[in-house]
Amino acid sequence: MLAVLEDALFCLQNYRSAANAKKAGAFKQALEWIQADDRDWPFSFANICETLGFDIAAARAALIEIGRGKIARSTPVVRPARAKHRTLPRLLSRRRPSAKFSARKLKYR
Repeated sequence: MLAVLEDALFCLQNYRSAANAKKAGAFKQALEWIQADDRDWPFSFANICETLGFDIAAARAALIEIGRGKIARSTPVVRPARAKHRTLPRLLSRRRPSAKFSARKLKYR
């Protein structure tokens, strides 16, 4: 649940003045999610704050001020890098060296 709140914070801090329509939409969606009073959905802002033990009104007010740019952040928010796909080295691949290469490699001078 904390990850949902962190994602909203990331969108508020980094996409406030985005020229990209997708990023601007993410900012608007995060702001609307924070301002909504819906408690029917398990991942609503109010339910997440309640589960994590945060004061809903104080958290909402702080995040809205961050979204409006009134609270400056001291360090930039950076999402953790995703793990890159690992590939097998050539030595472990199924390709076999050609006969010409093998014969040349086995000659000792």
